[in-house]
Amino acid sequence: MLSTKRSEMENQSYNPKKALAALLNDADRSAFTEIRNELAGVEKQLADLECQGEDTGNARAAAYELDYRVNCTVDVGAVKAARDHLQKAVARRHPASVLA
Repeated sequence: MLSTKRSEMENQSYNPKKALAALLNDADRSAFTEIRNELAGVEKQLADLECQGEDTGNARAAAYELDYRVNCTVDVGAVKAARDHLQKAVARRHPASVLA
C-alpha cells in the first residue's frame, strides 16, 4: 500500500507553473500567453539596441519585472501595469539618469 502511494507521488510531482495557470480563467491565461510573446519580441529588440551600444538599463529592468510578474504571479492588474511600464521604458530611448 505504501509503495503504491509513493509511486503515485513520484509520477505526479508538484509543478508550480501549472498550479499558477490553474488559478487563471481562460481570458487571463490567454492574455498572459500574449504578454509572454510580446516580451520575447521586446527582449530581441533590447538585444539589438544593446548591440548598437544603446543604454537599455531602464527598459531591461522593466522587462525583468514583467518577466517575474507574468511567470511567477497571477496578479492580472500587476502584469498589465508592468507591461505598460515596459512599453513606456522602451519608448524612452534616452531616459534621464537616476544619478542626476
